[in-house]
Formats: sequence, structure tokens, C-alpha cells
Amino acid sequence: RLMSVTKAMASATPYYHTISIPTDHSMPRRMNHYAILGLVGMACAIALLRFNVPQKQTTLFTSPMHTTTIIQIRSTPLVMNSKAYPSQLIKARTPSPNDMNGPHQQTMLSPITNDGTTIQVQPPTAQPVWWLLGAIGMAVMSMLFSMRQAPSQPCAMASTTAEKTPQPKTWSNLTGEVLRQLGPDLWVAERPFIWNNIDVGGKMAVVRLQEGGLWIHSPVDLDSELKAAIDALGDVRCIVSPNYEHVKWAQQWIDAYPGATSYVCPGGMEKFPRIKYDREVGMGNEVPADWAADFACTHLDCEQNPFTSRPFFNEVVFLHKPSSTLIVTDAFWNYPSEAPTGTKLWKFGMDQVYLPFYNALMITDRSRFRAAMDRILGWGFDALLPCHGTYLRTGGPGAFRAHFGLLELNTPGGAVGSVMDRSRTPPTNLGQAVAQSLEAMEMGRIKAQSVADADGWRGEPKEWADGDSVTQRISELSQVGPFAKAKIWLAKELAGEYNQQEIAAAMQQFEGSKKVTMYSFSTCPFCLKAKTLLNELGCDYAVLELDIVPEGKAMRAELGARTGRTSMPSVWVDGQYVGGCNDGGLGGVAPLNAQGRLVPMLKAAGAVP
Repeated sequence: RLMSVTKAMASATPYYHTISIPTDHSMPRRMNHYAILGLVGMACAIALLRFNVPQKQTTLFTSPMHTTTIIQIRSTPLVMNSKAYPSQLIKARTPSPNDMNGPHQQTMLSPITNDGTTIQVQPPTAQPVWWLLGAIGMAVMSMLFSMRQAPSQPCAMASTTAEKTPQPKTWSNLTGEVLRQLGPDLWVAERPFIWNNIDVGGKMAVVRLQEGGLWIHSPVDLDSELKAAIDALGDVRCIVSPNYEHVKWAQQWIDAYPGATSYVCPGGMEKFPRIKYDREVGMGNEVPADWAADFACTHLDCEQNPFTSRPFFNEVVFLHKPSSTLIVTDAFWNYPSEAPTGTKLWKFGMDQVYLPFYNALMITDRSRFRAAMDRILGWGFDALLPCHGTYLRTGGPGAFRAHFGLLELNTPGGAVGSVMDRSRTPPTNLGQAVAQSLEAMEMGRIKAQSVADADGWRGEPKEWADGDSVTQRISELSQVGPFAKAKIWLAKELAGEYNQQEIAAAMQQFEGSKKVTMYSFSTCPFCLKAKTLLNELGCDYAVLELDIVPEGKAMRAELGARTGRTSMPSVWVDGQYVGGCNDGGLGGVAPLNAQGRLVPMLKAAGAVP
């Protein structure tokens, strides 16, 4: 909708433009993939008209059927002094008779109607006509190009079944089948799903219930070919929209199968009043009794859009019990390596931008999130059917764990530690939000680049810790000047509020537990190299993994304040900071050992025989 409003601004007359937008949230996002052209047109319009726009005001008026957005762009804000309902008029006036446009003016707008008609505005014409024509021309050209390039997508509220169309063979539907059978009572309809000219793929699951009838998950466009295939399988009994995004074709299926019961995720009936859903599903992680023998569900009610403080996807995840298949919508995706370039770029954005942002800022209740993950993984499913990406017949739990960063790390007793399980509280300021988002991206990178060795250790490649490696050079650069200050700031923001005296006392107790102590990260190759060296020397030392213990972030912030470094490892001998693996402090354990200085130091401390 923001894109639509933007393009409305692009084709605006000099002072106002109005558009009427249906309140149905499932309206198609047509043309938004070229909305940047609208932005260009708007910028050209503003530049050509030589506007000085210090303020911009948007006022919303509602009627029972539409929300009308009035975009005002002028040097002084307008005052909107009346409500707007059908058959009423909106009046807009400038606040002072001495504004830049001359005498006090009042503009009458035509009545708002229920048919979605654009409100007509009669703007003043104070600017030279050639500037006006140039601005409108630039904006209209960008709009026409946008309309020409935009893929045609049927309206979300379409209630008629499309004519038969052949299914193209694309990466998202390699066989071109109308329905592909995955198991005795499980099928999938695979279709291209175009977003910004990128095929992100779409899948609709079809399940035959044990008591008879079909269960439809995340409906796709019901063309005549698909309807014939569905009707051949049996009667449609349940139509399920599992989250706030996959609702586009719901009304079409509801109209085509009036005898079916339609379901939507919690809150969906209020959010989409124009889609005639019968019930909501997923409250309390319960499914309707008439298909409880076939399904279990988990409602992911632990997330919020940080900009609106409202649920985002609000997804309900389903387990198909007879086939042991986890059916997910947008909580998991699995794009294949053979996907086209545009889809790979989409995957990169989802993996490296959206998912870290989701992990850092959108999961607002981590205890509920962990409970939801435990419940899902406790189902013991094997297959995983996502709406976007490749179906996994086996190995579903591992892929699901990896997607959310729920990987087993090198922790005592095989405890689970990950970006999801480490101590993190919701951000209280912009600095913490940025820091947590950066941390989540870094954890995602570590997860993607980690490898396992023969001894079971898992982390970044060991060769990264070589003294002449590129990563070592990068590490050295990051320890000086503004980079070092930035890392210390990042550590402080990630730590948040903590009791400094208690943390300092805990660190003092740890450093006093052995003559040689090391603060470490469990997946860090530099830490592994330092541990290996001390082990080879027969050193008696203690290790504290800061990425595992709850106080790790606070301790890392304290190390930054004490040593000017937040990189791991941080090695201490008899209370003295000697550095990390290859640098820092007195030079680092590896250089000190090469120089013949480390062993005498350890012997003097009584840490080696």
C-alpha cells in the first residue's frame, strides 16, 4: 500500500492527490515491483516544480467500504477540519492568509463514494504551466512504464474460477503437473509465485482426511484444470489460510466450495473482514476435533512487527500425523541451488537480511518461541513441506533446526546453544536494535560457514586462525582505531543493562580459579588453536565459553573496557592479560610460544610442570 501511495504521489497534481484503497488487506500487490519508478517520477516532479517541502502530512478518512488517503505536499501544512463519510464533503484550508500561495484559499473536495472512485480535487494553479506539464509528464511516463512491466495478477477477492491454463515447467514446478502426489493421502500443487518479477515459488498442500474429504492448506489460484483435479480426489472439506500472508486466493476457494469450512490463523477474521472465513484455528495449539486425528498444530504467537507492535505472519504450523510431514508456510523456506539468479538473490536477502532481523527484533517472547520450537521438534516428523522451496522427504528436523540456528554447539553435555538460545532481551533503544541485528547476521554467517572436524568440534574453518591468513589480517585491523571502538560499543549494546559489580566479581572468581584462564567462543578457530597449544604444553587452565554462559555478553563488555579488545580468546596468566591467539596483550600465546617466552611464563605461574 505504501508503494501504491508512493505512485499516487508520483502522478500528483501540484498540491494534493487522493486515492481510494480497499480496506481488504489481501489486495494484490500489483505494480509494486516497479514502484521505484514512481519514486523517481515524484522526485522529478518536486524538483521541476521547485517546491520547498519542509512538512508532509497524511490524513486518513474512512468510509464503511474504503479507506481514502489524502496526500498533501505543500510548503505549509493543511488543516483537515471535517470527518469524511459517504455523501459528506471534506474541506481543506491553509492556516494563514499570508502563506506563500497568496490570499486565504479554501478547496472543496467532491463527496466520497463507496465504489472506489478517486476523489476529484481542484488545486490552485499558481505555478508556471510549463513546470506543471514537465512534472506531470515525468510522473506519468514512469507510471505507464510501471504498468507495462508489472505482471498481471488476479485480485485477491476474485470469486470466479479461471479458465484452464497449462502449467509452465519452471524451477518451482519442474514437472508441470497440476497436482503432484507425495504420499498415500498427500498432494501438492506447485505454482510460480511472482514477487517483484522474481519467482519465489508457491505450494498448496492437499490432504485427504481419514474421515473423508480434502483439507486444503494455503490455497493457490483455482483455475479450471486444478479444480478438475481436486474434484477428482474428493469433496473439499476444509480450506486453511495458515498466516496473514497466504490469503490471496481464499475467497475464490470459499466461493467455489460453499460446503467447505474455511479457517484462518488467530486474528485473521478481524484482519480480513471481506474474506468470509468461518472459524479461526490454532488458538491454544488446538485443531478442530473433526480433523484432530490427522493433524497437530503450533501457533507461533511469539513475534511482532517492531514498527507496528502487531503480529507479523502470525503463522500456524501443522503436522500431518499419518505421513509424519511438517507443513509450514513462511516460517521456513528451502530454495534449491538450481533456482534462477533472481530467486537466489531473494534467498540471499531472506537468509542474510530478513531472518537475522526476525531473530533479533521480531521474536518478542523468547520463552514462548523456545516452547514452540520444542513442541514442533518434539513431534518427531521426518518430511518437511514448505510453501516456498523444495520438499524434503527426509531430514526435516535437521533442516528446521539449521534454519532457525538451533544447532548443537560444542557445549558440555551436548547442550543446545545458538543465536536463538543465547541470552538476549528485546532491545530498549535504537543502539541495541542495531547491535542485535548485526549479531544475528554474524551468527547466521557463522552457522553457514561452520564445518565439523573428526573430533566432533564444529566451528569456522581452522585455517582461518593461521598467522598469515586473511582473517588474521582482518582481525588485526579490527583491533585498532575506530574499528576497535565500534566493537567495544557493539559489545556494550549487546550486553544491555547489567550489574557491573556482580559481573566483575564473577570474572575475578573465574580468573582466580586457575593460574591460566581463557575467555573463549565455542565455534572460534582462534580459540581452538590457543586451546590446542596450551594442551600440547600440558598447561593446567580453565575456559569460560562466553557464547554459552548467560553472563557472556556482559563479561565481553567488561573485557572490552579492561583490555580495549573484545575478540576471543582472551588469555590470562597469573592475573596478567597476555593477549589472544596471534596478537593482543603481550603478543598472543602463539607468538609468545614461537619466541620461547610462553613456557617460562607458564612455569613461573605454576601452570606447567
